[in-house]
Amino acid sequence: MRRCHFVDEVIGNIDDQDWSQSLRHRLCPNTRCDCHIGYVHLPALGLVERFGEGLLERNPLAKSRR
Repeated sequence: MRRCHFVDEVIGNIDDQDWSQSLRHRLCPNTRCDCHIGYVHLPALGLVERFGEGLLERNPLAKSRR
């Protein structure tokens, strides 16, 4: 398992019986984030309002659905 495709560090293996032990809060080792999932939830960006349920897919709300 890896926390992000921009971080090479392996944090665990889903085939291990105790894989859930690897799931914990960690600081990102990168100096900046190029990952959409990493910054999409920042309230100041207002992306929840723009994308709604399509947030992770970056699928903007159609005007007719607003």
